[in-house]
Amino acid sequence: MPPSVRAYGTVFASELPLVGFEPTNEPADVEIVFGDVPLSIDAPSAHRMFWAATPHEVLFDVPGLMRVHVADGRRITVAPAGDPFDIDGTLESLLTGTPIAAALMQRGEMVLHGSAALIEGGALVVTGLNGSGKSSVVSALSALGLPIVCDNLAVVTPCNAEDGGGWLVQPGSSTVKLWHDMAVALNQPVETAPRISADVNKFRFDVAAMLSPVPVRAVVHLERAGLSEPQLKRLDDAEATAMVMRDHFRGKIARVSRPSALADSASLAQAVPVYSCLRPAAGIDPGVLAQFILGGLE
Repeated sequence: MPPSVRAYGTVFASELPLVGFEPTNEPADVEIVFGDVPLSIDAPSAHRMFWAATPHEVLFDVPGLMRVHVADGRRITVAPAGDPFDIDGTLESLLTGTPIAAALMQRGEMVLHGSAALIEGGALVVTGLNGSGKSSVVSALSALGLPIVCDNLAVVTPCNAEDGGGWLVQPGSSTVKLWHDMAVALNQPVETAPRISADVNKFRFDVAAMLSPVPVRAVVHLERAGLSEPQLKRLDDAEATAMVMRDHFRGKIARVSRPSALADSASLAQAVPVYSCLRPAAGIDPGVLAQFILGGLE
């Protein structure tokens, strides 16, 4: 059995090393192994060209790189197209996205497409589509001395009523991934940072490891818009519930894997403030945007 590592409140034992996951002696909840992957799954509840899902299985195909089968929230089987240790980090970068998110969903976790940083009063969870600026905002907050909790995947879990209720965000890997222009804007050492893939102009940077879950202070959905200045609006309960549902990582898979997705979204939306932040599509300094968001929170 490979050594155990922890992230997102879950322990993994992976035959492919997972960068930034915290070593632990705990028994694994999820095994990641190389092996044979089925060509299809029976009676998928949802499917697209490169994936299919049932409540207990997800099958992914990344043409030319790998095929992945995720089963019962306990096992991720990877069939690489070539030598898995000779693909410049691409395989690991892909594996720590959708496949791990799918396993977490199968385990009952709510996984948002978001990054988080620890601010006064708890964690600010920044959600949004790819390229919306989630990682650059939390990196800008980190430059202000506010620790990064997670990047790209945000696993949020409800607190027990006896602990005061509310929601927690689980610590992710101790890395953040930034596009070249954002890394330069944030004065990150691009020259020495590893690319996530040889043909992608995106880089991985180490951050301080966060070892314990953090109460959620607020959720901010970030979106590009044709504006000259950013706008921040607090959403009412109905709008907030719809936004949290929209922010589930791989939403169609989430709805298949987690029947409680809507109820949990409503619970989170009622427990913490949820905001919509429109940012200029033409670009904005990530530090300016981070300060704008901080200043607008109630």
